[in-house]
Amino acid sequence: MSVRISCFLVLAILGLAGCAENAILELEVDMPASTSDEPQYLVLLMRSARSSDFETDWGADELEGFELGAVSREETISVVAQPEDFGDDLLVRARFCSSPRCDALGDDLAGERRLVVETPFYSLKRTEATWVIGAVEDAVVETPDVVERCQVRGCREGTTAMYCSSDGPHFCE
Repeated sequence: MSVRISCFLVLAILGLAGCAENAILELEVDMPASTSDEPQYLVLLMRSARSSDFETDWGADELEGFELGAVSREETISVVAQPEDFGDDLLVRARFCSSPRCDALGDDLAGERRLVVETPFYSLKRTEATWVIGAVEDAVVETPDVVERCQVRGCREGTTAMYCSSDGPHFCE
């Protein structure tokens, strides 16, 4: 059973110097139920692939994580990008921590899932992607899940299996 709760957070991949040319990805995250009697949090960290990779330590974010409950639920995160990020992939880390900012004793060893969203940003466009995190992890899962470029929804009405034209470009290009 899944409870749907929408939460809109605006995350700037890089500083918001101006909003005239930005793009937005609505990332729907299907969060697992807690596996502990103690509080568990899902802390999301996001970076542009141009400025980071999964091998480096990203440090902490300023946003608090989502407390996991007895049932799974969905959260929608609005990720805002600037023009310098439009051609880049989005990297996401989902850390399973005991504190909202993943800074408690032992959180440095927290389990983690990873995601790559291929080129989700297009000038003045709003796109969507979904990430289903099936279970709380107790170790780092090094192989990232991938939302391929043609699975990033947007710029087309109705339902379709792919969001790229038959000759390759995404409908938002």
